[in-house]
Amino acid sequence: SGAKGEKPEESESTTEDRTTAWKLQYVTVPNFRLLTYSEILQNAAFKRNFEISFEFEASDEVEKNSVISQSVEPGESVEQGSQIIVTISSGKPKIVLKDVMGMNYDEAYRLLTADGFNVEKVVRKNPGIMKPDTVCNMSLVAGIEFEKGTSVTLTVWGEIGG
Repeated sequence: SGAKGEKPEESESTTEDRTTAWKLQYVTVPNFRLLTYSEILQNAAFKRNFEISFEFEASDEVEKNSVISQSVEPGESVEQGSQIIVTISSGKPKIVLKDVMGMNYDEAYRLLTADGFNVEKVVRKNPGIMKPDTVCNMSLVAGIEFEKGTSVTLTVWGEIGG
């Protein structure tokens, strides 16, 4: 009959857990903007006090892994366990590098700078049969995403006999 004696203890502890759960605790929302993504993740008090979910957004202004915004303003008092959405910067927007091989340099330059790339020009000696000022090499692989502001060097054929 030792098994019977254990059962009431179990149900008592469950009732006790329920009553403590009903006592509402209020906590003050911190300013997450002062912290990084990993600092928020590693903070045990945040895990205890809030139900934090993250959203990621590209940003030119806010550094990668830093906080852009939070759904509840800092200093507000909320029930313990309240949900807070923290928006984290995923870094600068990413742009797919267009393939400008064989294009006239000016046209390639306009296309790539409009997308947010920094374009540099290098001139290669023309063997005499190539169309001058035509892109013959790109320093980065076309079709891949790069952060806005990335530099790409376009090599063009020089003037014939130049």
